[in-house]
Amino acid sequence: MAIKKLEYCLGNLQNNGTHLVYDKIKEEFPQLTQNRWACLGNCSECYKRPFVLIDEKEILSAETPEELLDQVLNKIGTLA
Repeated sequence: MAIKKLEYCLGNLQNNGTHLVYDKIKEEFPQLTQNRWACLGNCSECYKRPFVLIDEKEILSAETPEELLDQVLNKIGTLA
């Protein structure tokens, strides 16, 4: 099953560099829905490291935005 939606917390986008993931996915996969929310209710993760919520059920996180991007791209590749 392909990824349908990625969701981001605004605080994480601004403070942990997750905007790099958002921008790259928007550029490479414009058909993929990406939502930015004020809060995803995952504050303990949000303040520690970059993360993204996939299809409202799976959280991917990493130490750096670049590592998170690699994880997301791998996930898209394995589910495509």
